[in-house]
Amino acid sequence: MADLNIVECRPGRYYLGAWFLYDSDSLPSQDWFGAVFREANDLRWTLRYRHQYFTSNRPWHENDRRSNYEMILGEIVSEPEMLRKMDKFVDELCRRGGFRKDFVYFGTDDGEAIVERISARPWAHPKFTEQPKVTKS
Repeated sequence: MADLNIVECRPGRYYLGAWFLYDSDSLPSQDWFGAVFREANDLRWTLRYRHQYFTSNRPWHENDRRSNYEMILGEIVSEPEMLRKMDKFVDELCRRGGFRKDFVYFGTDDGEAIVERISARPWAHPKFTEQPKVTKS
């Protein structure tokens, strides 16, 4: 599968949050990044995630390998319940893989707020497929 944009801001796409797993002693040179969202007028949540096997410390290195996945989480649950379920899932990945975890809560469909929150993380290296809109005040 071609690289997916794990966080892809679109009108009406509500992002719950994103999880980043990193710094594993037992799985060096690997990390995991996932985000949960739902589309407007759809109560089902979608999890989009990727495993990365990196060959250098440079972001988006051409020799890095990424395995991308997307799945619709069939159960319709509230936002707090989805957060609990995802935390349980991600905590298990951390336990089994020896990863450290960082979580970014979005709770919005505002693309600018999402980009601002994720860009503040030291591990984030946003790659824009379109130029972000800049507004002058």
